Amino acid sequence: MNVKNLLIYAAASILPFFCSLSGQGYLELFSEAEANFGLGSEALNNPFFDTSVVQGNTVYSLLRDVGASESAIVSYNTSTDTFSVVATPSQIGAASGGNDVGVTFGFTLINGGTTLRYFDFFTNSIYDTNVSTGVTTLVSAATGNVSASAIFRADGSGYAYDSTADSILSISTTGVQSVLLDSTALTTFFGTDILFGSLALVDDVLYLPSSSQDDLFFYDLNTAANGSVFSADLIDTTSDDVDGQISFRDIFYAPDGLVYFYEGDSDAIFSFDPENPDSTLEVVFDEAALIAGPGSDIVGEFAWLNGQLAWTDDSDGFYVVPEPSVFALIMGLLAFCFVGSRRRQ
Repeated sequence: MNVKNLLIYAAASILPFFCSLSGQGYLELFSEAEANFGLGSEALNNPFFDTSVVQGNTVYSLLRDVGASESAIVSYNTSTDTFSVVATPSQIGAASGGNDVGVTFGFTLINGGTTLRYFDFFTNSIYDTNVSTGVTTLVSAATGNVSASAIFRADGSGYAYDSTADSILSISTTGVQSVLLDSTALTTFFGTDILFGSLALVDDVLYLPSSSQDDLFFYDLNTAANGSVFSADLIDTTSDDVDGQISFRDIFYAPDGLVYFYEGDSDAIFSFDPENPDSTLEVVFDEAALIAGPGSDIVGEFAWLNGQLAWTDDSDGFYVVPEPSVFALIMGLLAFCFVGSRRRQ
């Protein structure tokens, strides 16, 4: 079942509930429980949905046990509506020494989509998992707490924030880590060396979020040019939560050329054109719209599925914005159901 048919089916299956989906603009593709059930005999006892990444019609998700030393990776095929086990707890445990592996940002497909690369926030280590065999290997280990904010390119290179040394690390394709911007450089450029939220790459420009300064900064990797993408005041006034506080979470440069980010103080999803940030910043989903949908007002990590924005809610599931024609059809079906129910009363 492809995504379009799946979404139509999902909406149609709840028509008896009379418009329970109306107005929110996004749908649940699968739940945390369904992802865990998809692990079959490898299902975790107390799963936590860490993160997801998309390639084509496949959604790869990492789950871990809360309070248990088990982690696993499962894939979901939107064309067939089926789950498959990518890596079992024993396969990941063989690389991690039997420890839990947890990932916040930076869950990335590299090497032509054959390998998942990710930072473990428990041991500050980089791991690779072969998506065909599930074989997981330790790429490198770090001495600092660097994994909360990380991003990888498709070739396996990337960047991470070391919150112990308050510096930005550059990561080679083989996992070798070196300092790109130390604490002094960050403070000189941005007035702070404290960052929070995911890093983002817009071509060769690195985006650096600072909740302490309430600003989103940039650093050009080619020219070393740097500064603010836009002010916190603009973010504040664009939302309906004007209190002078900004809390950045995931930042995502999408294939449609826009940058999407979740701001945790207003609990809203924003977007902007990186070529003209000030004039294009807008709210895509405000808190009310997120709550009105099948998920919560919390967004974990963004993804891009079949030309549409998608995201995880770490405690609930994986969500997708249906293409306009599909959503219009869903709303039409729900409206038809509502009219029919009115006529029967």
